[in-house]
Amino acid sequence: MKLVLKRLVGWARRTEADKVILRYRFQFIRYRLLYLASHVFSVFPIPLVLVLRISGSDKHQPGQHRYGYTYRKLFWPYKYKPIKLLEIGVGGYGEGHGGESLNAWQLYFPFAKIVGCDIHDKQGLATFNTKIYQLDQSSNDQLEALVKSEKPFDIIIDDGSHLSSDQIKSFEYLYPALTDGGVYIIEDVQTFEGTCAGYFLDLEKYISQSACGDLEGVNLRNWRLAKGIKQIVFDCNLIIIIKGLNSHNGIENVAKSNPVYRGRAAEKDAR
Repeated sequence: MKLVLKRLVGWARRTEADKVILRYRFQFIRYRLLYLASHVFSVFPIPLVLVLRISGSDKHQPGQHRYGYTYRKLFWPYKYKPIKLLEIGVGGYGEGHGGESLNAWQLYFPFAKIVGCDIHDKQGLATFNTKIYQLDQSSNDQLEALVKSEKPFDIIIDDGSHLSSDQIKSFEYLYPALTDGGVYIIEDVQTFEGTCAGYFLDLEKYISQSACGDLEGVNLRNWRLAKGIKQIVFDCNLIIIIKGLNSHNGIENVAKSNPVYRGRAAEKDAR
């Protein structure tokens, strides 16, 4: 198909500047056509893996990520529900308009409201059921404004800067805006050193009872946050957080009666 299109537009005779313009035009037309197609095909139970490949999203392509297998299990329960999905990172940096993943969500969820955020202006990709915000995920004010305007969310995907500090900050600001039972995903976590994975590994211990019995060194902020986390899953280059009341927070009973905790909690609240 690509070879036919290149012959039709005389690709081999075009200058590099012309090729850039043609690539942008083709990608924009493709984005709009897939959006129109979503009004029909989204109602069918098309496998998400196939949807991601058709849309061109790098979330599931040969030689790239294989997130589609995990997302298929996570997202199927939401398939026909009127959900709101937030994705940070629209893509297309220097090579096109981006929006391939937005296309995928439009093709897969027939009743979803989709919110896309990017540090660059991607307003041209907005549709009837997709809002686009220009947002710097390292900005406290912009994250707060997004939450105020759009909460609650059922699914949040962080495919933004991939900087550990941004991923942690975004999680702490956006996670409270996630519905109970909702899914928060951080993509492209490549190693366990120098990334946000260490933060979530520390957070995970407060979900189980492994932290109980000794308050020395307890991170009260993480302990409180863990009370609203049902599960943290470390998948291949993914961190998945399932929101829900954690009634088995292992440090709960010890902390309530411990004067050390009460003193620290009072200090924390005073700040």
